[in-house]
Amino acid sequence: MVKAFNHLISNVTANHMRDLITPELILSFHKLVIKDLGEAAPAIPGQFRSNNVVVGQYRPPDYGQVPKLIEQYCRWLRNFGFPESQDWEMAIAEAIAAHVYLEWIHPFGDGNGRTGRLVEYYILIRGGLPLIAGHILSNFYNKTRDKYYRMFEECRAKNDLNPFLLYAIEGFRDGLNETYASVKDSQILVFWQRIIYDAFDKMPHIKKEAHKRKRKVLLNFPLNEGLALSDIPQKTGTIEYGGLSLNALYKDIKEMEKAELLVKKTDQKFYANWQKVCQV
Repeated sequence: MVKAFNHLISNVTANHMRDLITPELILSFHKLVIKDLGEAAPAIPGQFRSNNVVVGQYRPPDYGQVPKLIEQYCRWLRNFGFPESQDWEMAIAEAIAAHVYLEWIHPFGDGNGRTGRLVEYYILIRGGLPLIAGHILSNFYNKTRDKYYRMFEECRAKNDLNPFLLYAIEGFRDGLNETYASVKDSQILVFWQRIIYDAFDKMPHIKKEAHKRKRKVLLNFPLNEGLALSDIPQKTGTIEYGGLSLNALYKDIKEMEKAELLVKKTDQKFYANWQKVCQV
């Protein structure tokens, strides 16, 4: 799947691939996701199944109907208006619905779920979803696999796609929030580390090793956790303090506190002062 995702990223971003979904494209996606499985793959890469199958309680259409159903499926997808009039909301709806209906047709002997996720991923990034968020739905399905299958069953029983749409959209929303938080934390960390390097470049010092030791403490100081003085060497990986007295550590910490890089709070613990310095 990773290779397949990277293949699509390369083609969509570098080669401006914006093709409509066709039977040939679906076959090529299937080949991408199972071609490296070798003899372990219970299906021929890039070929529709040639036998009837049963998936749990579900009996997919007769294999003889698969080519016709895939043609209808592709015609149906063109009704979403891509690329002339499709908006962002419609691209999400198309991606999720395309995934579900491909699973119901179940056109391959194996690899249907992976092919469906790849079709979904392609529609999302083709529609402009940032690449960093392209994997969210696929990951969500893997993390909630039991519910994923239950939603398929519920939609079939009710003859209604809405339960799966709501399940997927909620997972997509939560995944976007998690991705945003992760990116934000990474940006803060990079900015904070840059401030530390800049601050220490400007600090006068006589002993080079002591200067590097203090900078190491700050670079490894947790951003969202307070540390008691005695915990700082272990928590920041500064074993150099093992041969020094607690007074030496305290002196170094007070210097960083004076520079407003650390702050001591009422719980008597020291905290990285990134919020004030970064003005977040």
